[in-house]
Amino acid sequence: MNRRSQRSLLLALTIAAFPAGLAAQQRSAKAAPAPVAKDPQAQAWLSELQVLNAKLEALQARALQDPQLMAAQQALGGSIKTEMNRIDPTLNQSLARGKQLQTQAIAAQKKGDDATLRQLAGEMQQIQQRFFSVQQKVVQEPTLAAQLKSFQDRVQKRMTALDATTPKMIARFGELQGKLAAAMKTADN
Repeated sequence: MNRRSQRSLLLALTIAAFPAGLAAQQRSAKAAPAPVAKDPQAQAWLSELQVLNAKLEALQARALQDPQLMAAQQALGGSIKTEMNRIDPTLNQSLARGKQLQTQAIAAQKKGDDATLRQLAGEMQQIQQRFFSVQQKVVQEPTLAAQLKSFQDRVQKRMTALDATTPKMIARFGELQGKLAAAMKTADN
């Protein structure tokens, strides 16, 4: 599995320790970028990637039902959250603001207030970027990186026990990510 695929899978595993709104924002970010939507081959890759993602997420969910892995995930998520708060002590305030923004966005949506929705989305994006920036710093720290790798290896081993094709799906997922990234880069030029 390539490093980028590992990080994506890893962050998806650990994101469960954080507010549902941010996890939902991350999932909604998987929409097809404009250059991909125009290229039939890239669209086919994206469709395959989405199918693989769904299969891997389902396998991951099944693997994480293992009590030992569930406990390890909670402990790891707690360690990451603690370290994130050490790096950015105001992060909890930002996350609380994110929850407020979600409530305000629901109210604005009910009113059909698109201007307010855009403003709230912009602020939420800033909070989300800050959150993921701090998270990236934390998961690159040697001690946590080693813990994450060990946890990920355990999850992948369990996923493989559930479905022997898991390593092939993960490899294909990484391959498709690379192809889509290249297609988007080509389309941008």
